[in-house]
Amino acid sequence: MRLFDELRFIHGNADQLGWGPTFLGNQLQQVGLGFYGIEYPGYGLAQPGSPTEESIYASAEAMLDHLTANLKVDKSMLVMVGQSIGCGAAVEMVRRGYGQKLVLLSPFTSLLALSQRIYPMFSPALKLFPFLLKDKFDNLAKAKQLNSKTLVIHGNTDEIVPYDMGRELAKEIPGAIFQTAKGLGHNDLLDSAEVLSLIARFACEADDNASADSSGKKNTQRSRPSVDHRKQSIAAATCLCFAYSF
Repeated sequence: MRLFDELRFIHGNADQLGWGPTFLGNQLQQVGLGFYGIEYPGYGLAQPGSPTEESIYASAEAMLDHLTANLKVDKSMLVMVGQSIGCGAAVEMVRRGYGQKLVLLSPFTSLLALSQRIYPMFSPALKLFPFLLKDKFDNLAKAKQLNSKTLVIHGNTDEIVPYDMGRELAKEIPGAIFQTAKGLGHNDLLDSAEVLSLIARFACEADDNASADSSGKKNTQRSRPSVDHRKQSIAAATCLCFAYSF
């Protein structure tokens, strides 16, 4: 059966399928990539339910199982893309064996570390009683377990998730490539044609395309092969705006 280019999308707390996912799906379809959306439990038509770390993971895995079992898309053809809190779902799905590539946009190291940075007045209490934060999304703790090719993109003017968190996480993921989105913040990252191009090119390039230049640094600027020659299924877990309730 024919493999098709597919975008898997998990949006953020202040979004729903008809908003951000529609925009991103249209943008990526223009470069030959399809779109496949999923709703959070308790959001939109996904009733009843409640969005928690575990329920988000369960929903993401159920959708991926539908892609692989019913739509016959091979697990190895999946490229996971996550933004902000969506990185937690993308990282976890890769850890569970879904996807040969991973793209993280504006990722944080863990929800605990991020909450301590945003709300420093609560940091002592969270250090003493970390169980007060039910959802962990501990990406840093899972970093060494990731064996997919990884691209991390972070805006250097991110006003919500500190830029250095993205760089720190990239350093801990084996072989990860870190890309600075100069002049971009948190909620405008996907407004950038350059960022969208980077995602599409990384998703569709052959496995050996991330070669080294004469200085020994990895080069991710190679031209993107035709999608007809390299069928890929993109799985994206994204959060267009970080508005998570701590």
